[in-house]
Amino acid sequence: MVKKKVSNFHRLLYNKPLVIGLATFVVIILLVILEVTNTTQLFHKEKIPVVIPTHTNTASSTDSSKADSPTPSEPNTSTPSSNNTVLPTNRQLVAPSGNFISNHYPGKDGSPTLEASICNTTSGADCFIKFTNTDTGVSTQLPIHVTGADGSTSWYWDVRQDAHLTSGVWRVEAIATLGSQTKSTNDSLNLTIQ
Repeated sequence: MVKKKVSNFHRLLYNKPLVIGLATFVVIILLVILEVTNTTQLFHKEKIPVVIPTHTNTASSTDSSKADSPTPSEPNTSTPSSNNTVLPTNRQLVAPSGNFISNHYPGKDGSPTLEASICNTTSGADCFIKFTNTDTGVSTQLPIHVTGADGSTSWYWDVRQDAHLTSGVWRVEAIATLGSQTKSTNDSLNLTIQ
C-alpha cells in the first residue's frame, strides 16, 4: 500500500467547516464594502427621486424670433436649442417661476386630482418640478423638460394615478439648469394629499 503525502494546503481544503467559514467571511466583507460605497442598497434605502409619469407633454412656444441671439460684440459661443434655434451658451439662468402646481389640495372636498404644472425660466434651460415629503424626506419629480423659446414648459398629470405621491404633505420646488448653472424656487404652499 502506497501512502500519499497530503500537504497542509490540501488538509485545509478538505476541512469543510473551515472552508465554509472562510467563504462566509469573504462574502460578508464584500457585502459590507459594497454597502459602504453605495454600490448596493440591500440593507439601507437610498432616497432616489422617482420620476412621475405625465399624461400630456405639451411643447411650449417654439417661436424662434424670441430666442436670445448674440450681439456682434459677443464671441460666437452658442449651441442649438431643442427648437433648432441657436442660443448663446454664456446666458444667465433665471430662477424658475410660475404656477408649479395648479391645485395644492387635490381631491379635497371633491376637487379634481388633475394637475397642471408650469415652469418659466431662461429659454433652452432644463426644468423639472420636485416633490419632497415633509415627514419622510422621500422625493419624486416630474420629467425634465427643455423650455421653449419663450422660456416656458408645462406638464399635465394626475395625482391619483401616481403611486409615488402618497397621502401627506409635499414640499414643491422647481429646479432649472443651464450649463453649469442651477437655480431653484420653492412654491409658497405645500401640496397636501389626503
